Parts: sequence; C-alpha cells; structure tokens
Amino acid sequence: MKKLLLLCALSIGITHLYAASRPAGAGLSIADLIAGMSDEELMTLVRSAASVRPLSVMPSFGGAKLAHPGHSTYIIYLDNKGITDIHGLGALTQRLNNLFMKRGKGEKLKDDVHLEHNMIKELNPASFAGLTYLSTLFLNDNQISYVAPGTFDKVKIATLSLYNNKLKRVGPELSRLKFHSLDLSNNPIEEVIDPNGLYLPSLGVRGITGDVAVKRQ
Repeated sequence: MKKLLLLCALSIGITHLYAASRPAGAGLSIADLIAGMSDEELMTLVRSAASVRPLSVMPSFGGAKLAHPGHSTYIIYLDNKGITDIHGLGALTQRLNNLFMKRGKGEKLKDDVHLEHNMIKELNPASFAGLTYLSTLFLNDNQISYVAPGTFDKVKIATLSLYNNKLKRVGPELSRLKFHSLDLSNNPIEEVIDPNGLYLPSLGVRGITGDVAVKRQ
C-alpha cells in the first residue's frame, strides 16, 4: 500500500515539476511531458485495465516484474495533467510498447488513452503523428473548439469521446468517418457538415439533435 501511494505521489510530482518548469502561458504537449522521463517515471502513466492502479518496474529493468501481477492489460492515463497539445502521443505509445515487449510477461498495452480534464483546444494531423490505430480515445472535459481537416487521415479510432468540449461546428473530418462510437454530447454544436447525407445518430453519434443544422458540402 505504501509503495502504491508513493507511485501515485511520484506521478503527480512529475506532472507538477514539468508544468512548473514551463514559461508562464506556454502550452504543455505530451512530448514536453515525457521528455527526459525515465522508464520508471513513464510507467506511472500506465494503469491496469482491471484495477486502474499504476504499474512499477523494478530498479533493474532487465528483470522487471509487475507490482501487482495478475492483470495483463494496461491503459494509458493522462487525465488532469494540464496538457494543451496531444502531439507526442504516438511517441509515448511507441516507448511504452517497447517497454512491454522487454518485460516479456504476456502483458499488453491496450489501445485506449484517457486524456480527460486537460486544456486541449484543437486537434490536427500532427496530434496523431506516429499512430495508425486507437481503440478508444477519451477527450472529455477539454476545451476543443476546432478539428482541422485531415486530422484522422492516417489514424483509425474506433471509439472517440469529445463529450463536454467547445465544438460549434462538426466538419467532414468528423462526420464522414466511420467510428464505432462518437460522442459529441454537451458541445454547443450549431452546424454539421455531412457530405454523405447520413443521419449521424443512427451511426452511433451522440450529441446531434434536431436543433442542429445539417448541410452537405
């Protein structure tokens, strides 16, 4: 229990340290957050899918073992980190996948990422550089007001949650994609550009009501 509390404190302390070292008003990207992080520090960003407890690696990484064995699937948690830009997410997942491969214990990093309660304002193609697939991406409770054209051209995301952001316009970069589930609830959406003329709620899109103007482009 003491070790678990120390790991949680380490994760919080690292976040505050990187945020405090940034100039006032400067944004914090994922690339900034993980720059200079050791393997031990990086693993504090990963939690068991079953228990959502942080992992730990032993000091000698070659013989690393889980602090909590028995759970083999893990998820990236970057919620409440003060992140303004998700550039670097691809590099983070690559580093973590390499670490899991070295561990060789049958453990797997799930393609789920939690980025809730940050200060992200937009998504663009650079946001997903180095990524080709995510099972689930949670971007709830951010400040996203703009999704640039081409943002999802090179990455497939099965389930995307943009709940409680600041989107007023949903362009083709979202409406023409085939998400398994897309949550746009609690956004001030006024217009949807839907080049396919599809009824988005029937495709699993939440947050599009009868008051929203739907146009073809």
